[in-house]
Amino acid sequence: MRAVLKIGLTLVAVAFAGAAFGQQQPVAAPHSAAAAPSAGADADDDDTTPKPSAEAMKLARTLAGYLDTGSAKDKPWLVPAIENLLRQMEVVQRDWAKAVVDDGIFPVLDKHKDELLDAEADAYAETLSLDDLKGAVAFFGSPAGQAMLKARPAVLQYDRDAVDALFTRLKPEFAAKVKDVMKAKGWTN
Repeated sequence: MRAVLKIGLTLVAVAFAGAAFGQQQPVAAPHSAAAAPSAGADADDDDTTPKPSAEAMKLARTLAGYLDTGSAKDKPWLVPAIENLLRQMEVVQRDWAKAVVDDGIFPVLDKHKDELLDAEADAYAETLSLDDLKGAVAFFGSPAGQAMLKARPAVLQYDRDAVDALFTRLKPEFAAKVKDVMKAKGWTN
């Protein structure tokens, strides 16, 4: 199960980074060290899955460090896990949830930042080839890569604003489609 979480984290992080920098297509992990385990299987228990080399792990940790956005607040791929945690803790009021997340969950995650980076590094090492890791580290360590990382907050804000504007413009179309789907499924009166 840990491997599935790591692979999922990597794919979300890579897709998020790709979307943030103008790639329209989702990014897949072409060199996955382990195929997704079958239902109920735990890839960590699979002795046939090759473990990443020490060099791959070092490169992956460097890459995770380059791509680190700082605070847990800036890691959108944590949102589903946080939402699930809030449901489990029965924090359902929106204003309470925001306070619990801002004043409770984010500080705890920030305190355990190295564990998050290690999980990301594990995912990169298990899903990217050694050559891909070397290339990514070389790029993000270069002036162009550093410029891209420096521009990321502004690019992400631009993307958020553009998506907000698009959703506002498409709201009537979304509403009509949602109504049609609900009616077709028999979910409305």
